[in-house]
Amino acid sequence: QETGVPTHMAVNGNGWFVVQADSGQQYLTRGGDFVLDIDTTLNQINLITSDGHVLMGSDGANLVPIDLTPTTGNALASFSVASDGTITLVDVTGNQEVVGGVGSEVRVKVATFQNNNGLSVEGANLYRWTDAAGGTGIDGEYNVDYAGAVLQGYLESSNTDLSREFTDMIVAQRGFQANARTVTTSDEILAELMSIKR
Repeated sequence: QETGVPTHMAVNGNGWFVVQADSGQQYLTRGGDFVLDIDTTLNQINLITSDGHVLMGSDGANLVPIDLTPTTGNALASFSVASDGTITLVDVTGNQEVVGGVGSEVRVKVATFQNNNGLSVEGANLYRWTDAAGGTGIDGEYNVDYAGAVLQGYLESSNTDLSREFTDMIVAQRGFQANARTVTTSDEILAELMSIKR
């Protein structure tokens, strides 16, 4: 679903964003409703979730927090995210630069696994890697950045079709009512038979 909000992102395909809690624990999420946050301790501008988990990127070898602070020393005016996760910053003077530098870009990490059902549900739209998911961890063998994965200005909407769910619920309710009437009628017939026998 298109939102037009530049900090919102969606994964187009079978992948997961990687986020990190203050404790250092890394999680996986499909929720891309990120917001900008200024980390005064590290003097960085990060993208975080509503719970404060920092969006992670990959420099090709390691997972690192994505720092949106322009190296020019000027304030950040805007940024854009390409489909391969590459982030381009624009400062208030109009200077453009790629996060991490050209040739050593830090891209939005999109993690993939052999078995998504093997991930551990942590709640609050967060998941954790387990052996059952395949690979060797969040930065493991089946974990790749792939082109066409990231959509900026979009959020993943629910895959539930409300009209169909309501229809199915009504059908189930009517079926239950019909079965309840059958049981009631059967009880009444048995009661009549018992009274006749007496």
